Amino acid sequence: MSDFVNVLDFVTEDVRAHIMAGTLARDAHSGFTAAIATGKPVYVPTGPGWAYMVGSTVTVPSNTTIFSDGALVVLGNGVDNHVFRIDNGATAVVIRGLYINGNKANNTGGNGVSMTGEGGSDITIRDMYIYDCSAHGIHLSGNLSTSLQAHNNRVHSCVAGGVTSNYTVSKFSFEGNHCWLNGTHGVGILGIGKDGAIVGNVCWDNGQIDAGADNITGYNPANENLTITGNSCSGGGNNGIHVGGSRITLTANTSHNATMHGIVMFAAAADGDDCIIADNVSYGSGLHGFWIQDCHSGVMSGNIARDNTQHGFLIHDCSNLSITNNTARGNDGSGFINSGTVTDCVLNDNIACNNQQSGFKVVAVSYGGLADNLAHDNVGYGFWIDACVKMTINGNTSRDNSLSGFYYSGALNDCVLSNNVANANTESGFWVKGCTSGTVSGNIASENGIHGFWLNVSSNLAVTGNTAHNQTENGFLIDASTNLTLTGNVSHDNTLYGFTCSGTINDCVMANNVAYSNDKSGFVMKACNSGVVSGNIARNNTEHGFEIDNCTNIAITGNTARGNTLCGFTNGVESAWLTISGNTSRSNGSDGLKLNDVTHSSISGNVMNLNTSYGINVAGTLEANNLISNNVVRSNTGGQIAQMALSTRILDNETGTSNTLASAASLTLPPNGDYFYVTGTTGITSISAAFLGRRITLQFATALTITDGGNLALAGNFTTSAADTISLVYDGSNWIETSRSVN
Repeated sequence: MSDFVNVLDFVTEDVRAHIMAGTLARDAHSGFTAAIATGKPVYVPTGPGWAYMVGSTVTVPSNTTIFSDGALVVLGNGVDNHVFRIDNGATAVVIRGLYINGNKANNTGGNGVSMTGEGGSDITIRDMYIYDCSAHGIHLSGNLSTSLQAHNNRVHSCVAGGVTSNYTVSKFSFEGNHCWLNGTHGVGILGIGKDGAIVGNVCWDNGQIDAGADNITGYNPANENLTITGNSCSGGGNNGIHVGGSRITLTANTSHNATMHGIVMFAAAADGDDCIIADNVSYGSGLHGFWIQDCHSGVMSGNIARDNTQHGFLIHDCSNLSITNNTARGNDGSGFINSGTVTDCVLNDNIACNNQQSGFKVVAVSYGGLADNLAHDNVGYGFWIDACVKMTINGNTSRDNSLSGFYYSGALNDCVLSNNVANANTESGFWVKGCTSGTVSGNIASENGIHGFWLNVSSNLAVTGNTAHNQTENGFLIDASTNLTLTGNVSHDNTLYGFTCSGTINDCVMANNVAYSNDKSGFVMKACNSGVVSGNIARNNTEHGFEIDNCTNIAITGNTARGNTLCGFTNGVESAWLTISGNTSRSNGSDGLKLNDVTHSSISGNVMNLNTSYGINVAGTLEANNLISNNVVRSNTGGQIAQMALSTRILDNETGTSNTLASAASLTLPPNGDYFYVTGTTGITSISAAFLGRRITLQFATALTITDGGNLALAGNFTTSAADTISLVYDGSNWIETSRSVN
């Protein structure tokens, strides 16, 4: 006795003849029904040109196996129903090896193989070739269906999907199917899927009727424990792959030339948890390569997005994702976009290159960070960090991008930008704009087209330990900012300035920085109001060491300027209320300290020596009311102290110059000093004007006469002898005698 039955044994000779002739003129339905009723496996034989027409749906009960080596079953005209329907609640059903033509031209609403109603369990559909159905090719539906397998089927040109399920299915496997040119989805979980796998399927150009259909789909928020791996998708009406839910594993899939997005992980109107998106490839999509939304906790690693029409990776409203070792290249948008309500996501070791916008763009993200990523040759910024809170951007490299290497913008709070490298970008290496609070430390900017670091309209930033060299313009530009602290930074070999502070700068501290070998000045402060410049070193710059213009209330203390081509310290535009103390300026090519149009400032305790022009040169038509005291000003080639305005007080400086004056009718005093030894016998009738309150003592080497009158208000003429002295004070108009001594 045979272990199976042959369906041909259950049809008439007439029907058998028409099957073998392929006329489709006789109905084989009764043969299938009778063969199934035996309870044995049903074999459907085939031969050249054979075709079985069924004039009504073949119902498949529990414990049924139907198998073939490729027999063609065609749905008769006007049946308007399924070809095979698995009975409600059926179990242990196998259908394999058949060709099914759904005859969609002459039917409506029928699947090739269908399971509906209460569903079933332990159902296997495999090795089928199904086409032209007026609904789905294979549709396994029903409440609480379980243990479903659809393997190695070929489904195309159906009005609805290729291989699909609905309602709630669990413990299912859709594997190795090829689905193409179907009206809706290729492979799809249209309802809820649990504990299932979609593996190794090939789907292309599905969504021929419904443009919103995906090649592979399944994004009900109630999905859980699904594995989607090793699938390949091309073209189609919508996305390549769109899945969602919790504990979704999406690995080693390929999507190319999708009309919309390549790969989407987004459960509609709900959140997904603990998802893995790894080693997938998406290229040539009409929108983004990857769109990841509302995923909370999980891993996204080893994926590649290239040559997509918009962004490579769009990550939106996610949290606690680890995004590592992904590559985005050649996309028409940005490589990576991290936006929306995103918290605690970390992007590590990713590469973004040759994208038409930014390499990485992170918007409105809280916590989390970017570490050890590489952005190069992007048309926009390498990294664009916008309106984020408590982000850490560390150890990244940005090079050869068409805009800035790092653009740090918006209302950024408490963010850290550290140990990054920006090289050869067309604009600035680091552009920090509109940021409030945070740290910029340990970064390196080199060979960028504008500035190394541009700190713009920002406040409460600590900028420490950074290096800028070989920029086309400034090493550091600080513009229109408040409460910035710049410490321990180095700027050298830049085409313009080492450090420039300009605009309305308030309450900033620039301390312990070094600027050397820049083509203009080492440090420039313009329009700065209040602040401290201390402990900095400017050496061997082509213009000045320190340049202070149009500033007020700046404390310039403990700095060193040496070997600069022009002045060590200079002021070119009117400034006021400066405190310049404890600085050293030596061996500069012009003045050690030159102040033009400075008022109400104190210059004290400085050391100015070996400069080519003056040690201290106070000049300008507006210069007034300054105090120059207790400085050491020696061995400067052009002179020690040059005084412009009589209102500037010059006291107690050590200049290393002789205090001996030759007597003259109009005796000229040097700007510094309070004791002078007068030689010669020429009588004195006037003394050069000085600042209000200047006191001097003249000691005489020999006899001469000082005449009361002119600007000398004496207690009568004074005819001196050797060692006699007279003491005077200047009241703003006249020298008033305070005492004389005849010795």
